[in-house]
Amino acid sequence: MKKTVALILSAMFALCVFTGCNKDTPRGKVEELEQLKGRVVYSIGQGNVPDLVFRYLLKEAGVNYRVGSKTPEDGLVSLAYVQEGSAIVAGLGAGTVNYGVISEPAATQALNKVADCTRMLDIQALYNKVTGSNNGYPQAALVIKKSFLRDYPNYAADFAAAFKQGAKWAESEPEAALAAIKSAGSTTVPILNQTVAKGCNLGFTSAYDAKNELLAFYAALDKVKEEGENPVGNVKPADEFFVDANNIKGSSSAMPASVNVYAPDGAPAIGMAKLIADGYGGANFHVIPPANIGSAVLNGNADIAVMPANAAATLYNKADIVMLGVTNWGSLYMVGRE
Repeated sequence: MKKTVALILSAMFALCVFTGCNKDTPRGKVEELEQLKGRVVYSIGQGNVPDLVFRYLLKEAGVNYRVGSKTPEDGLVSLAYVQEGSAIVAGLGAGTVNYGVISEPAATQALNKVADCTRMLDIQALYNKVTGSNNGYPQAALVIKKSFLRDYPNYAADFAAAFKQGAKWAESEPEAALAAIKSAGSTTVPILNQTVAKGCNLGFTSAYDAKNELLAFYAALDKVKEEGENPVGNVKPADEFFVDANNIKGSSSAMPASVNVYAPDGAPAIGMAKLIADGYGGANFHVIPPANIGSAVLNGNADIAVMPANAAATLYNKADIVMLGVTNWGSLYMVGRE
C-alpha cells in the first residue's frame, strides 16, 4: 500500500529525466532508440510515468534493458535512477551525462546551459508512431470531486471551457504566464518562452472524447510492469469516470463560495496560467510540488486539480473523483551531448 501511494504521489511532472551516464559510455547523435544499446540511461521517479513510457517504447522497439548503473553489454540498455532532475542537468554540463529525456521546461533549460547539448528525440512522436495516436500520451488530467460536480455543475462546465480557451495562452504571453504561476506558488520553472510553452503540448480534450486513448495508455503502461510492482497501469474505471466536459448537465444552478484548485509545478501549472492570471471565478489556485498532488486530492483539499492521468484513474474510487479532460499530451524530449 505504501509503495502504491508513493508511486502515485510522485508519478507526475517532477522533472522527468532519463540520462546516459559515466564518462566511458558512448556519446554522439542518437536518432532512434536502437542506438542506445550499450549505454546507461538514468531516470528520476523509478516506476513512474516517464520511466514506464520509456520502457514501453524500448520494448516496442525490441530493445532489451536491465536495471543498473554499469555500462551494459552490447544489445542492452542499462536503466538507473536518481532523485533530482537538477543532478541530470549538472551532469550534462560536467560531461558525466551523455543523454537525457527531460520534460519541459527542464529540456530547454538543459539546452541553454550546456553548449554541446541538443534535442535528439521527441518521446511523444515515438509514442504516436507505436500506438497510432496523433496527440502523444495523455500525461495530465483535470479532475473534480464527484460531490463538487454534482453540487456545482454550471461552475464545472464553465471552468472546463475557460481552461480549454486559455490552455495555450502561455505560448503568446510567456512572461505573464510565468508571473501568474509564480504568484500561485511555482518555484521550479526558471524560464518560460514560446518554445517551452509549445513543448509542453498543452490543450484540453474532454475525457469522454479521449477515453479510448486513455484506456490504451493505461494498457501500454501495464505491459512494462515488472513482476512484484504494484499496478499503476492496467486500470479501467467505470464509464462515469470519463466526463463529457462539453455537455455537463445538472439540476443545481448554485455557485460555490470558494473553490480550491491545485496543479503540480511545471507544465500542468503553465496550462492553468490564464485562469490564475484572471483570478477565475474566485478560485484559490495552488501550484505545489508534483509529489504532493496525490495527497492534495486524496485528503480532499482539492475541489479541482490537475494530476497524472494514470494516477487519476487509480484514485478514482479512493478519492471520489472523475475526470473532466486531458490537459497535457506529454512533454518529454531526449537531449544529448553530440
